[in-house]
Amino acid sequence: MRRGLVFGKFMPLHRGHQLLIDTALSQVDDLTIVVYDSRPDGRYPPMPVDKRLGWLRELYPDVEGIVALEDPEWDNPQRDDPKYAAEYAAAIEFLGHFDRSSRASLHTNASRTSWAPSMSSSTPRAR
Repeated sequence: MRRGLVFGKFMPLHRGHQLLIDTALSQVDDLTIVVYDSRPDGRYPPMPVDKRLGWLRELYPDVEGIVALEDPEWDNPQRDDPKYAAEYAAAIEFLGHFDRSSRASLHTNASRTSWAPSMSSSTPRAR
């Protein structure tokens, strides 16, 4: 069985996220979606993680693994830097092995929204 992981803030959920999730669903047998409970940059008000979870659960009722986690670097403006990938990987280690992983991002950078094989048994690929 192939397991996949998509993780991000989904703040807000948009069509790019949906394309990434739909692509993941077409390539794996079991998908886990991790929603980081982050605070937005700047003066934007926080978007409740329960709202973001609700959107995903409504759109993807067959995905059982939609979970919220505290963002380990929520207060770090450089949190998107790949040097923090190991910290994020350690925070989701309890979820087990994933064959494929991807990080959803509000940035429209194709390298951050690609669907790629994991580099190791439990570490999502740093992008």
